[in-house]
Amino acid sequence: MDRLLFILAVSFGSILVGYLFKAAVARGELGETRQEQLNGVSAKVKILALVFLLPIPIFNSFWKLSLGSTELLAFPFLGVLAFLTGGTAAIVISRMVNMDPSKAASVFVCSMFSNLGIFGGLIGYVLFQDLGFLLVQLYTMFEVFVYYVIGFPLSNQIAKGGGGFRFQLSWIKEKKAAFIPITAIIVGVLLRLTGVPRPEFMDPLAGFLIPGITAMLGVAIGMTLRVSSVWAYRAEVGLIMAVKFLIVPLVVISLGWVLGMGSLMEGVPLKVLVILTFMPSAFLALVPPVLYGFDLEMANSGWLATTLALLPIFPVLYVILM
Repeated sequence: MDRLLFILAVSFGSILVGYLFKAAVARGELGETRQEQLNGVSAKVKILALVFLLPIPIFNSFWKLSLGSTELLAFPFLGVLAFLTGGTAAIVISRMVNMDPSKAASVFVCSMFSNLGIFGGLIGYVLFQDLGFLLVQLYTMFEVFVYYVIGFPLSNQIAKGGGGFRFQLSWIKEKKAAFIPITAIIVGVLLRLTGVPRPEFMDPLAGFLIPGITAMLGVAIGMTLRVSSVWAYRAEVGLIMAVKFLIVPLVVISLGWVLGMGSLMEGVPLKVLVILTFMPSAFLALVPPVLYGFDLEMANSGWLATTLALLPIFPVLYVILM
Protein backbone atom coordinates (compact mmCIF):
# COMPACT_ATOMS: atom_id res chain seq x y z
CA MET A 1 0.00 0.00 0.00
CA ASP A 2 2.91 2.34 0.71
CA ARG A 3 4.14 1.85 -2.85
CA LEU A 4 0.68 2.64 -4.23
CA LEU A 5 0.46 5.87 -2.23
CA PHE A 6 4.00 6.83 -3.24
CA ILE A 7 3.21 6.40 -6.94
CA LEU A 8 -0.01 8.42 -6.70
CA ALA A 9 1.67 11.16 -4.65
CA VAL A 10 4.65 11.57 -6.99
CA SER A 11 2.69 11.42 -10.25
CA PHE A 12 -0.61 13.15 -9.53
CA GLY A 13 0.79 15.23 -6.68
CA SER A 14 3.45 16.77 -8.91
CA ILE A 15 0.87 17.71 -11.56
CA LEU A 16 -1.26 19.34 -8.85
CA VAL A 17 1.74 21.25 -7.49
CA GLY A 18 2.52 22.58 -10.96
CA TYR A 19 -1.08 23.59 -11.56
CA LEU A 20 -1.39 25.35 -8.19
CA PHE A 21 1.87 27.17 -8.87
CA LYS A 22 0.50 28.26 -12.24
CA ALA A 23 -2.73 29.48 -10.62
CA ALA A 24 -0.77 31.48 -8.06
CA VAL A 25 1.59 33.08 -10.57
CA ALA A 26 -0.58 33.69 -13.65
CA ARG A 27 -2.94 36.27 -12.19
CA GLY A 28 -3.89 39.85 -12.80
CA GLU A 29 -3.28 41.98 -15.85
CA LEU A 30 0.07 40.35 -16.54
CA GLY A 31 -1.47 36.89 -16.48
CA GLU A 32 -0.85 36.20 -20.17
CA THR A 33 2.78 37.29 -20.00
CA ARG A 34 3.36 35.25 -16.88
CA GLN A 35 1.80 32.20 -18.50
CA GLU A 36 4.19 32.57 -21.44
CA GLN A 37 7.06 32.68 -18.97
CA LEU A 38 5.72 29.57 -17.23
CA ASN A 39 5.50 27.82 -20.59
CA GLY A 40 9.17 28.61 -21.15
CA VAL A 41 10.16 27.31 -17.72
CA SER A 42 8.04 24.19 -18.28
CA ALA A 43 9.81 23.48 -21.58
CA LYS A 44 13.24 23.83 -19.98
CA VAL A 45 12.29 21.51 -17.10
CA LYS A 46 11.09 18.87 -19.60
CA ILE A 47 14.33 19.13 -21.58
CA LEU A 48 16.40 18.79 -18.41
CA ALA A 49 14.42 15.74 -17.28
CA LEU A 50 14.15 13.91 -20.61
CA VAL A 51 17.41 14.81 -22.33
CA PHE A 52 19.92 15.05 -19.49
CA LEU A 53 18.56 12.98 -16.59
CA LEU A 54 16.42 10.16 -18.01
CA PRO A 55 19.32 8.49 -19.93
CA ILE A 56 21.11 7.81 -16.63
CA PRO A 57 18.60 5.32 -15.13
CA ILE A 58 17.94 3.88 -18.60
CA PHE A 59 21.51 2.85 -19.33
CA ASN A 60 21.96 1.80 -15.70
CA SER A 61 19.10 -0.72 -16.02
CA PHE A 62 20.45 -2.19 -19.26
CA TRP A 63 23.98 -2.14 -17.86
CA LYS A 64 22.79 -4.06 -14.80
CA LEU A 65 20.37 -6.61 -16.30
CA SER A 66 20.30 -8.88 -19.31
CA LEU A 67 17.05 -9.57 -21.11
CA GLY A 68 17.35 -13.18 -20.04
CA SER A 69 14.91 -14.34 -22.70
CA THR A 70 14.56 -13.72 -26.42
CA GLU A 71 10.77 -13.50 -25.93
CA LEU A 72 11.27 -10.07 -24.37
CA LEU A 73 12.45 -8.78 -27.75
CA ALA A 74 8.73 -8.66 -28.60
CA PHE A 75 8.17 -5.93 -26.01
CA PRO A 76 9.02 -2.96 -28.30
CA PHE A 77 6.63 -4.32 -30.93
CA LEU A 78 3.87 -4.78 -28.36
CA GLY A 79 4.33 -1.08 -27.61
CA VAL A 80 4.01 -0.19 -31.28
CA LEU A 81 0.94 -2.43 -31.51
CA ALA A 82 -0.67 -0.56 -28.61
CA PHE A 83 -0.12 2.84 -30.25
CA LEU A 84 -1.38 1.69 -33.65
CA THR A 85 -4.36 -0.14 -32.15
CA GLY A 86 -5.43 2.99 -30.30
CA GLY A 87 -5.09 5.17 -33.38
CA THR A 88 -6.78 2.70 -35.73
CA ALA A 89 -9.72 2.09 -33.38
CA ALA A 90 -10.23 5.84 -33.01
CA ILE A 91 -10.30 6.33 -36.79
CA VAL A 92 -12.74 3.47 -37.38
CA ILE A 93 -15.17 4.51 -34.66
CA SER A 94 -14.99 8.21 -35.57
CA ARG A 95 -15.95 7.38 -39.15
CA MET A 96 -18.74 5.06 -38.02
CA VAL A 97 -20.38 7.90 -36.09
CA ASN A 98 -19.58 10.56 -38.74
CA MET A 99 -17.62 12.67 -36.26
CA ASP A 100 -16.56 16.18 -37.22
CA PRO A 101 -12.99 15.98 -38.66
CA SER A 102 -11.58 18.46 -36.14
CA LYS A 103 -12.90 16.43 -33.22
CA ALA A 104 -11.97 13.15 -34.89
CA ALA A 105 -8.35 14.28 -35.14
CA SER A 106 -8.29 15.08 -31.42
CA VAL A 107 -9.88 11.73 -30.58
CA PHE A 108 -7.21 10.08 -32.71
CA VAL A 109 -4.21 11.65 -30.94
CA CYS A 110 -5.72 11.10 -27.48
CA SER A 111 -6.35 7.45 -28.33
CA MET A 112 -2.95 6.83 -29.88
CA PHE A 113 -0.59 8.79 -27.61
CA SER A 114 -0.06 7.27 -24.14
CA ASN A 115 1.42 8.90 -21.06
CA LEU A 116 4.25 6.48 -20.39
CA GLY A 117 6.76 9.11 -19.33
CA ILE A 118 5.16 10.28 -16.09
CA PHE A 119 3.40 7.11 -15.00
CA GLY A 120 4.98 4.16 -16.80
CA GLY A 121 8.61 4.37 -15.71
CA LEU A 122 7.74 5.28 -12.13
CA ILE A 123 5.20 2.47 -11.72
CA GLY A 124 7.49 -0.09 -13.34
CA TYR A 125 10.40 0.83 -11.08
CA VAL A 126 8.50 1.15 -7.80
CA LEU A 127 6.63 -2.12 -8.26
CA PHE A 128 9.25 -4.26 -10.01
CA GLN A 129 12.55 -2.42 -9.53
CA ASP A 130 15.14 -2.42 -12.34
CA LEU A 131 13.41 -5.18 -14.33
CA GLY A 132 10.17 -3.21 -14.39
CA PHE A 133 11.93 -0.02 -15.49
CA LEU A 134 13.86 -1.93 -18.18
CA LEU A 135 10.64 -3.41 -19.56
CA VAL A 136 9.04 0.03 -19.74
CA GLN A 137 12.01 1.30 -21.78
CA LEU A 138 11.70 -1.65 -24.16
CA TYR A 139 7.96 -1.01 -24.55
CA THR A 140 8.53 2.67 -25.38
CA MET A 141 11.59 2.14 -27.60
CA PHE A 142 9.81 3.17 -30.82
CA GLU A 143 7.18 5.38 -29.19
CA VAL A 144 8.45 8.77 -30.37
CA PHE A 145 9.10 7.49 -33.89
CA VAL A 146 5.52 6.22 -34.21
CA TYR A 147 4.15 9.50 -32.90
CA TYR A 148 6.17 11.81 -35.16
CA VAL A 149 6.31 9.69 -38.31
CA ILE A 150 2.70 8.46 -38.23
CA GLY A 151 0.67 10.19 -35.50
CA PHE A 152 1.44 13.83 -36.26
CA PRO A 153 0.98 13.82 -40.07
CA LEU A 154 -2.00 11.47 -39.94
CA SER A 155 -3.80 13.66 -37.39
CA ASN A 156 -3.39 16.57 -39.81
CA GLN A 157 -4.95 14.55 -42.61
CA ILE A 158 -7.86 13.46 -40.40
CA ALA A 159 -8.51 17.09 -39.45
CA LYS A 160 -8.65 17.97 -43.15
CA GLY A 161 -11.30 15.34 -43.73
CA GLY A 162 -9.10 12.53 -45.07
CA GLY A 163 -7.04 12.59 -48.21
CA GLY A 164 -3.63 11.17 -48.91
CA PHE A 165 -1.11 10.27 -46.26
CA ARG A 166 2.63 9.90 -46.48
CA PHE A 167 5.19 9.02 -43.86
CA GLN A 168 6.87 12.16 -42.59
CA LEU A 169 10.48 11.92 -41.42
CA SER A 170 11.03 15.66 -41.04
CA TRP A 171 9.79 15.65 -37.42
CA ILE A 172 12.41 13.07 -36.46
CA LYS A 173 15.13 15.22 -37.99
CA GLU A 174 13.90 18.22 -36.03
CA LYS A 175 13.44 16.21 -32.80
CA LYS A 176 16.87 14.66 -32.41
CA ALA A 177 16.09 14.04 -28.72
CA ALA A 178 13.97 11.11 -29.95
CA PHE A 179 17.20 9.15 -30.34
CA ILE A 180 18.35 9.68 -26.75
CA PRO A 181 16.43 6.80 -25.07
CA ILE A 182 17.57 4.31 -27.73
CA THR A 183 21.14 5.60 -27.44
CA ALA A 184 20.99 5.12 -23.66
CA ILE A 185 19.77 1.53 -24.16
CA ILE A 186 22.60 0.78 -26.60
CA VAL A 187 25.20 2.30 -24.25
CA GLY A 188 23.89 0.21 -21.35
CA VAL A 189 23.94 -3.01 -23.37
CA LEU A 190 27.47 -2.32 -24.64
CA LEU A 191 28.74 -1.61 -21.13
CA ARG A 192 27.28 -4.91 -19.96
CA LEU A 193 28.71 -6.89 -22.87
CA THR A 194 32.16 -5.39 -22.43
CA GLY A 195 32.15 -6.26 -18.73
CA VAL A 196 32.76 -2.73 -17.47
CA PRO A 197 31.99 -2.75 -13.72
CA ARG A 198 29.16 -0.47 -12.55
CA PRO A 199 30.01 2.09 -9.86
CA GLU A 200 28.22 1.43 -6.57
CA PHE A 201 26.53 4.83 -6.63
CA MET A 202 24.57 4.05 -9.82
CA ASP A 203 21.70 2.19 -8.14
CA PRO A 204 21.04 4.84 -5.45
CA LEU A 205 21.32 7.54 -8.11
CA ALA A 206 18.81 5.78 -10.38
CA GLY A 207 16.51 5.19 -7.40
CA PHE A 208 16.51 8.93 -6.76
CA LEU A 209 16.28 10.05 -10.38
CA ILE A 210 13.32 7.91 -11.51
CA PRO A 211 10.74 9.43 -9.11
CA GLY A 212 12.54 12.76 -9.40
CA ILE A 213 12.15 12.84 -13.18
CA THR A 214 8.48 11.91 -12.85
CA ALA A 215 7.95 14.74 -10.36
CA MET A 216 9.74 17.22 -12.63
CA LEU A 217 7.62 16.25 -15.64
CA GLY A 218 4.44 16.39 -13.54
CA VAL A 219 5.21 19.89 -12.27
CA ALA A 220 6.14 21.02 -15.80
CA ILE A 221 2.84 19.72 -17.20
CA GLY A 222 0.84 21.19 -14.33
CA MET A 223 2.34 24.61 -15.08
CA THR A 224 0.78 24.57 -18.56
CA LEU A 225 -2.38 22.58 -17.79
CA ARG A 226 -5.71 23.95 -19.00
CA VAL A 227 -8.77 22.67 -17.13
CA SER A 228 -11.53 22.59 -19.71
CA SER A 229 -15.14 21.43 -19.62
CA VAL A 230 -14.93 17.67 -20.09
CA TRP A 231 -18.72 17.41 -19.95
CA ALA A 232 -19.07 19.40 -23.16
CA TYR A 233 -17.17 16.63 -24.95
CA ARG A 234 -18.63 13.70 -23.05
CA ALA A 235 -19.41 11.65 -26.18
CA GLU A 236 -15.92 12.04 -27.62
CA VAL A 237 -14.29 11.50 -24.22
CA GLY A 238 -16.34 8.32 -23.77
CA LEU A 239 -15.02 7.07 -27.10
CA ILE A 240 -11.42 7.76 -26.02
CA MET A 241 -12.04 5.97 -22.72
CA ALA A 242 -13.35 2.92 -24.55
CA VAL A 243 -10.30 2.80 -26.80
CA LYS A 244 -7.70 3.47 -24.09
CA PHE A 245 -9.12 1.29 -21.32
CA LEU A 246 -10.93 -1.47 -23.23
CA ILE A 247 -9.84 -2.03 -26.83
CA VAL A 248 -6.08 -1.45 -26.45
CA PRO A 249 -5.70 -3.58 -23.28
CA LEU A 250 -7.82 -6.38 -24.78
CA VAL A 251 -5.72 -6.59 -27.95
CA VAL A 252 -2.24 -6.11 -26.49
CA ILE A 253 -2.63 -8.15 -23.29
CA SER A 254 -4.13 -11.03 -25.27
CA LEU A 255 -1.15 -11.08 -27.64
CA GLY A 256 1.27 -10.75 -24.72
CA TRP A 257 -0.35 -13.79 -23.11
CA VAL A 258 -0.11 -15.77 -26.35
CA LEU A 259 3.59 -14.84 -26.62
CA GLY A 260 4.18 -16.32 -23.17
CA MET A 261 4.88 -13.16 -21.19
CA GLY A 262 3.01 -14.60 -18.20
CA SER A 263 5.43 -17.52 -17.90
CA LEU A 264 8.59 -15.40 -17.91
CA MET A 265 10.34 -14.06 -14.79
CA GLU A 266 7.46 -14.89 -12.42
CA GLY A 267 5.00 -13.11 -14.71
CA VAL A 268 6.57 -9.66 -14.32
CA PRO A 269 6.62 -8.92 -18.10
CA LEU A 270 2.88 -9.61 -18.37
CA LYS A 271 2.14 -7.54 -15.26
CA VAL A 272 4.13 -4.59 -16.64
CA LEU A 273 2.37 -5.00 -19.98
CA VAL A 274 -1.04 -4.88 -18.30
CA ILE A 275 -0.14 -1.66 -16.48
CA LEU A 276 1.27 0.03 -19.58
CA THR A 277 -1.79 -0.73 -21.70
CA PHE A 278 -3.96 1.16 -19.20
CA MET A 279 -1.96 4.39 -19.33
CA PRO A 280 -3.92 7.60 -20.06
CA SER A 281 -3.49 9.96 -23.01
CA ALA A 282 -0.11 11.64 -23.29
CA PHE A 283 0.28 15.38 -22.82
CA LEU A 284 2.02 15.29 -26.21
CA ALA A 285 -1.47 14.77 -27.68
CA LEU A 286 -2.04 18.50 -27.13
CA VAL A 287 0.74 19.45 -29.56
CA PRO A 288 -0.77 18.40 -32.95
CA PRO A 289 -3.97 20.44 -32.38
CA VAL A 290 -1.82 23.54 -31.85
CA LEU A 291 0.34 22.80 -34.91
CA TYR A 292 -2.48 21.93 -37.30
CA GLY A 293 -5.36 23.96 -35.88
CA PHE A 294 -7.88 21.28 -34.92
CA ASP A 295 -9.89 20.97 -31.70
CA LEU A 296 -7.44 21.71 -28.86
CA GLU A 297 -10.18 21.92 -26.24
CA MET A 298 -11.34 18.44 -27.20
CA ALA A 299 -7.79 17.05 -26.92
CA ASN A 300 -7.31 18.78 -23.57
CA SER A 301 -10.56 17.26 -22.29
CA GLY A 302 -9.49 13.81 -23.46
CA TRP A 303 -6.11 14.11 -21.73
CA LEU A 304 -7.64 15.37 -18.49
CA ALA A 305 -10.43 12.76 -18.38
CA THR A 306 -8.17 9.77 -19.06
CA THR A 307 -5.59 11.02 -16.57
CA LEU A 308 -8.20 11.40 -13.83
CA ALA A 309 -9.62 7.98 -14.74
CA LEU A 310 -6.29 6.43 -13.81
CA LEU A 311 -6.88 7.43 -10.18
CA PRO A 312 -9.50 4.69 -9.63
CA ILE A 313 -8.10 2.31 -12.28
CA PHE A 314 -4.54 2.01 -11.03
CA PRO A 315 -5.41 0.97 -7.43
CA VAL A 316 -7.59 -1.80 -8.88
CA LEU A 317 -4.72 -2.96 -11.10
CA TYR A 318 -2.38 -2.79 -8.11
CA VAL A 319 -4.61 -5.07 -6.03
CA ILE A 320 -5.06 -7.55 -8.89
CA LEU A 321 -1.42 -7.71 -9.97
CA MET A 322 0.33 -7.50 -6.62
